[in-house]
Formats: sequence, structure tokens, C-alpha cells
Amino acid sequence: MNTLDQIVERKLDSFHKKFNRLGCLLRWLSCHIQRIYPHHLSA
Repeated sequence: MNTLDQIVERKLDSFHKKFNRLGCLLRWLSCHIQRIYPHHLSA
């Protein structure tokens, strides 16, 4: 049981790291999109 919890924790940790990286990428993309098309997103 304890080993299974550790495996799940490790998988969740790696998932969170991937999700954080994806979130950073999306934030970076949205910043660039706003810079390129400011008039579209200001509405």
C-alpha cells in the first residue's frame, strides 16, 4: 500500500511539472498573441 502511494505521488508530481510547463507556455503564447493582436483581445 505504501509503495503504491509513493508511485501515485511520483506520477502526480511529474504530471504537475508537465502541467506547470504547459501553463507557462500558454501564458507566454498569450502574451505574444496580445502583443501581435492587441486590438482583438481588448474588446
